[in-house]
Amino acid sequence: MTRLDGDPGTSVRDLPGLAAQLAVVLPLVHEVDPEEAEAIVPSYRPYYIERDLRPPAWTTQPPMWERAIEISTGPAPAAPSRFIHRDYHPGNTIWSDGRLVGIVDWTSASWGPPPIDIAHMRTNLANVVGLGAADVFLAAYRSIDGGFDFDPFWDIRAVLDFIGDLDVENASLERLEALVARAVAEHG
Repeated sequence: MTRLDGDPGTSVRDLPGLAAQLAVVLPLVHEVDPEEAEAIVPSYRPYYIERDLRPPAWTTQPPMWERAIEISTGPAPAAPSRFIHRDYHPGNTIWSDGRLVGIVDWTSASWGPPPIDIAHMRTNLANVVGLGAADVFLAAYRSIDGGFDFDPFWDIRAVLDFIGDLDVENASLERLEALVARAVAEHG
């Protein structure tokens, strides 16, 4: 962050512009040379593998969370393995004069499914701004990737990764719960 001029992308004044720029660079990340990436980064795995998954204590919808856990611990939808950021969200981007100039914090980079980067961004946008922001980002990504077919499985997996790190006092839990509820309903 000290090598680039700019500030973290934590402001969401122009959501469509922000989403478009966040979306357009992601395929570039996923196109990193596989021979180099696969040799230097670990394989993807969910963060919650070490956790005892159960519905959050604050929820009023335990059955929905139980279904989400069941879905997320089942087989993942088919996705190619690529270089992934693994912690892609606005706070890990650098902006200058309204332009995205860099992506930072590569400590979680992995070799795995690109949809987890999309879902991680969606989870963060839903948490900070709301479900509409997550949908705007997905629409922007689809517009540059020819109608990418996003499986709601990845939203569930990203929220379950994210939920254990939330400060219950400060998080917008109802926004995350709404994202999970919709993903569970869409998944079936």
